[in-house]
Amino acid sequence: MRNFNNKPSFKDVFVVSLLILPIMSRWLLPSSIETPLTKSIQNIPFYLPNILIFIFLLFALKNNRNIHLKLVFWIHFLFFTIGVLVNEYTDKLAFIFSGTYYFYAIFIALHYRLSSNQKIILKRFLFISLLLLFIQVVLYSTGILEYSLDITSGYEIGGVYRISTTVGAATGTAGLIFLIGCLVFYLYGKTFSGYSALIITALSLLLLISRGAIAAFGLFSLLYFWNDIRKSFKKFFITVFLLGVIITSIYKIGLFDPLLTRIEAQTYENNLYSGRDVLIESTLSTVDKSSSYLFGVGTGNIYPSKDVKILNIKSKYPGAPHNSFVLIFAEQGIFGLLLFGIFWSVLLFTIKKNKTLFYTLLSFVVVLFNTETVFIVDSEYVFLLSIAIMMALDKSPNIQKSNIKPSKIIINKY
Repeated sequence: MRNFNNKPSFKDVFVVSLLILPIMSRWLLPSSIETPLTKSIQNIPFYLPNILIFIFLLFALKNNRNIHLKLVFWIHFLFFTIGVLVNEYTDKLAFIFSGTYYFYAIFIALHYRLSSNQKIILKRFLFISLLLLFIQVVLYSTGILEYSLDITSGYEIGGVYRISTTVGAATGTAGLIFLIGCLVFYLYGKTFSGYSALIITALSLLLLISRGAIAAFGLFSLLYFWNDIRKSFKKFFITVFLLGVIITSIYKIGLFDPLLTRIEAQTYENNLYSGRDVLIESTLSTVDKSSSYLFGVGTGNIYPSKDVKILNIKSKYPGAPHNSFVLIFAEQGIFGLLLFGIFWSVLLFTIKKNKTLFYTLLSFVVVLFNTETVFIVDSEYVFLLSIAIMMALDKSPNIQKSNIKPSKIIINKY
């Protein structure tokens, strides 16, 4: 009698740890610990734990598929390189290295993959991260504990504090939690843990009062669950009823109060976009003044990475457009924006059969790329995005199926 149930090995734990621990450290370590870990190596700003990600490449499984995506990626990288050569920097080496985290992340996503056993390890790390971030959000937003960065935070809206976390500002934290929550739901599937992840994500986003992440989560939920309930009137009726009960309960408890108060206040002040429209106009005027339409003003010259900021290296045209498409156009020009758009369009078309991650990344591109820039700049965001893309492109059997214990094979002896 033999049981062919494979369990994750030490090597599986080792490989996943190399990838996820450096990213988790940036999510969970306070700035007092994280900042000293960023060093200048030959004038290159480098977050030391990220060395583990480079070691990961030595042990990870290779992915030899998706040639079309790889082609678009390398063409984009070529035009990025040309943009670097034609532009001036206050510190070219520093900005080039830390400004290419996005390219490192996409390279990993396209050329490497995780085995089914390694996904089992990964989902546990991600679920733990989600729980720890949720605890932070609850403690900080209710005022039980305080944590502050050198950013606007700490003011009260509708009985909840607008906070920063060990990830960063509230908007960045919310986008990160959205992506982690959807990944955990994908990896656990329609199980108690999977649905718990979605509930934790929803509560976190409401407490963070981030309209962009809330909109992205709403779009994801609508697309994902509509695909199921539209086939059955009974499911549709039950779902609408349950949603009505849940939304009414949340409203009665007061969890919607901070969000509604923020929208009402900003509408009254004629500042519904939180000044993002002004920031976008300022960024576009920078491009216009420099006449750098084809190749942009140079990656990192407008919005440098966290590593550059920690070492106090000044960018040539400092700004924060809070829009990934605008940032790509400003720093990489028309060619960069065109290739960025082609890559994400081809990627979404390629993964359309993977409904969970297709809807996740679609919501991310449509909403969060239009409200934030950190997701394509800082390592704690782009490497998580890399994991999401890697999972979406993986053609191996679904992890839930791989966790089913196979039947025992009985060999008759005659």
